[in-house]
Amino acid sequence: MKRFLAFMCCVALALSLVACSDKENKKSDTAIIAHSVTDHKVFKYSDKSMMKIAFIYIGEITDNGYNQAMDNARVTLVEKGYNCVYSENIPDNELCEKEMQRLIEEQGVNVFVLTSYNYTTYAKKIASINPEIAFLQYSEEDNIENLGTFCYKSYELKYLLGIVAGKKAEETGNKNIGYVAAVQTPLSYREVNAFALGVKSVCSDAKIYLEWIHSWGDYQLEKILQKTL
Repeated sequence: MKRFLAFMCCVALALSLVACSDKENKKSDTAIIAHSVTDHKVFKYSDKSMMKIAFIYIGEITDNGYNQAMDNARVTLVEKGYNCVYSENIPDNELCEKEMQRLIEEQGVNVFVLTSYNYTTYAKKIASINPEIAFLQYSEEDNIENLGTFCYKSYELKYLLGIVAGKKAEETGNKNIGYVAAVQTPLSYREVNAFALGVKSVCSDAKIYLEWIHSWGDYQLEKILQKTL
């Protein structure tokens, strides 16, 4: 069986959809929406019109943050001629599973870009019963044949932010630094550790106080914890 390789939707957060360039398309009509690495199935489409891509967001695409940045990728794909739809404010429970199935049945979606880590359980279930459909799950650690993963190197940004925080601590003399983190996932731990390393690189005796909000978007709790720290 042919292998599916992880496919990445391109734009704002280093997402990239890999397809043949205009030059390559003159040689071949096949667009491959995948690039590389693990034992996954390869999906090939003879034309962009054969692809219908659905982005599913856990929040609003106008949040001036994570969801909007992800949606910038969809907008770029639309500008490049891809047929994309989206669903926003989809919770990470059984409702996201129902939404995926609805998009398959009602709109003929054959590529999903799932932007919340907590969609994983439901994505795997839907992917297992729809082997002809490609699923791209954000920051998933364990892929299956038609479900790949994509992620951006957010820890690099966190390292730089740590340097800024460390330098500020050195300047002010207050070397107690607070960090409010979201959900305890492998990606979140990488980000926290990268921030700490950035701080320590310029302020070795700084102390970092960590609080978790256990949510991807509880802004009120974030404010409360900021004041507490």
